[in-house]
Amino acid sequence: MEIKKYNHLSKSEVEKFTDLLSEAFRKNEFIFHYLMGGNEKRLRRFMKMELEYQNHFADFYAFVKEDGTLDAAVIYLPVGCEPLGLGTAFRHKMFSTLLKSFSMQPLKYTKRLLKFSALEDEHWYKDPFITLDIVVSRVKGCGKKLIEETLRNYEGQNVALNSSVGNVEHRYYTQFGFEAYEKLVMDDYTTAMMIKTR
Repeated sequence: MEIKKYNHLSKSEVEKFTDLLSEAFRKNEFIFHYLMGGNEKRLRRFMKMELEYQNHFADFYAFVKEDGTLDAAVIYLPVGCEPLGLGTAFRHKMFSTLLKSFSMQPLKYTKRLLKFSALEDEHWYKDPFITLDIVVSRVKGCGKKLIEETLRNYEGQNVALNSSVGNVEHRYYTQFGFEAYEKLVMDDYTTAMMIKTR
């Protein structure tokens, strides 16, 4: 199994990444149930839209088996390129329009997503940073190895991410040198900005 870097995903590769992300995020209480309302079709469409948006600028890495199956993937966004839903009021309006026009989410979930975006805008790390946006794995240990290998490509730069607080995921990232920067509270959910400084 090899690590493959993608600077741009083909249509078939977008589908493979969408499959992997959708499978992984069905297990994420905050994303799947709180933001997506437990709707698998909505989750898949959202993940695909995010990938197509990021495909213009992100670095994609994956463990690829001989048959082309992806066992794990990470996505890094360069300095100045923000995760889906972050950014200016114009970006918020654009994503709100997209979500409504594609009937992806009832208004309640659209409002939650935009509220979370606004919180991230307000509290996100201010210095220039690379964003470790997504880490997913089908095989135990693959995600860790992929992060270790790919983080070396961004040595000397600040790397930021957002993680749920008080669970295995949050503790997981501390082994790579990430520290909690600031907590965000959304109803009964708490996430944390984490940063690995140069």
